[in-house]
Amino acid sequence: MKAKSIVISFLIFWQLAVNAQESIDTLSSKARFDYALTLFEQDSLVPACENFYKVIYMLEEDDSVRSKKSRGKLVEILNAHAMVGLIYLEFDLPNIALSHFNMALGYAKDLNSDDVLSHIYKRLGFAHHAYNADSAIYYYQKCIDTYPNHLNKIDVDKAIAEILFYEKNERDSALNLMRSNLGIIEHENVREAYYTLLGEMMCDCKQYDSAIYYLSMSVDSELYFLQLNSADNLSRVYDSLGDYEKKSYYDGIVARLGMERIGNFEVDRVRAMNDIYNEHKQADREAIARKRIVLIFLLSLALIVAAAIYVRYRYLKKNRLLLKRIDNMTDDINTKDNVIRDISYKYSLINGKIKNKNVELQKQAELIKKQNEEIFLMKEKLDKEQTIVRMDAFLGSEICFRIINDKNFQMNQDDLDMLLQSANLNLRGFVDNISKEYPRLKKEDLCYICLMLIDINDKQISSLLGVTYSAIKTRRSKICNIIEVRNELLYKYLVDRLYLRD
Repeated sequence: MKAKSIVISFLIFWQLAVNAQESIDTLSSKARFDYALTLFEQDSLVPACENFYKVIYMLEEDDSVRSKKSRGKLVEILNAHAMVGLIYLEFDLPNIALSHFNMALGYAKDLNSDDVLSHIYKRLGFAHHAYNADSAIYYYQKCIDTYPNHLNKIDVDKAIAEILFYEKNERDSALNLMRSNLGIIEHENVREAYYTLLGEMMCDCKQYDSAIYYLSMSVDSELYFLQLNSADNLSRVYDSLGDYEKKSYYDGIVARLGMERIGNFEVDRVRAMNDIYNEHKQADREAIARKRIVLIFLLSLALIVAAAIYVRYRYLKKNRLLLKRIDNMTDDINTKDNVIRDISYKYSLINGKIKNKNVELQKQAELIKKQNEEIFLMKEKLDKEQTIVRMDAFLGSEICFRIINDKNFQMNQDDLDMLLQSANLNLRGFVDNISKEYPRLKKEDLCYICLMLIDINDKQISSLLGVTYSAIKTRRSKICNIIEVRNELLYKYLVDRLYLRD
């Protein structure tokens, strides 16, 4: 069941709140809404639907609604769409109801009210309830998440329980959910709605005693659908129990309620109202589209005219600027002609000085040429001296002098470096050359070779370097392997390399 009285109470509350705030110019739409709401309460659904549509037409033409500036009028049109959707649910036209609930949802979002938004989500859940259980549960959950108050929970739990029972076949969960809420329900009509659904569920479970208990408490409800549904289910129960007397009694109630209601279900009329409304909306959209086309045309024309004027203005302005620029350039040319004449005169004077300077520069060039020739000869002489092996200079160096004359001298790393530098300097880069040719030779190997050139024997070398004699013999063998020369010919090879190699 749809708990119609709860919806009515909520809408009346909102309508009264709006009535207290709006000015006298909205009296007509408010009065018509109140009249339509009264018809709805009297179960005159078709006239009520017609008047709610009139409220919607009036407010859709209102600029304050289009601009979303009037909160009160947004509430009115929202409520009108919600009521029309509810009427279409009564006529079992959920698709049309959904379209109006979605329009109401748009206005609810503009109002930025969680309370109103949650009620619209609940209406959307009711619209989906009959044919799309998953969508219905989605909107029920949105209702609770948006505004988790007591009334929302009771309504939504009842609807979810119905889906769990009939669609998901989770009967125990559905019954537990219904029973857990019975103790916290305050409104009598809501309690009767719970009793009706519980009785129907008990009937389907064939728990007839429980079904009779719950349905008996709702069969006398003031709400038409609760009374009709309870009487219909009690007829089913007594039919299953074989009590045809009571079944006949409740069949009579169902028939009477059906006769009372039959005149109000004019489905074709309310469907036609929605068709007229859709045609009206389509006409509005087409009118807006035509206005936009005209506006775009006029704007385009205005832009073309403005562009033509601008181009013409730029053309004239450019001509004026060009004429002015020509005049300025003429003045500049005259000025520059005078400057050129002055420069030409000065150039002739400078040209004479340049000729004199050129003569002097030529003399200087000849002098520089002679000096360069002398420098070249000196450099050639110096290079020739550098290519000579100066063994005497090497032996006379400080490090070699100490090695030869100091019997107790023992070399450290600085002494080794000094020995290699002296050999490189005086023996035409001997160390660098042999290192490039034999890169496997280490620093200690090179020092050993330099000491051999001084004519120091292996025992003296072991003393100078502070290593054993056997280590020196091993190093000598290693050097011979690298250079690929026999041990006894190593000294001769080094001397030949030093004096004979170009």
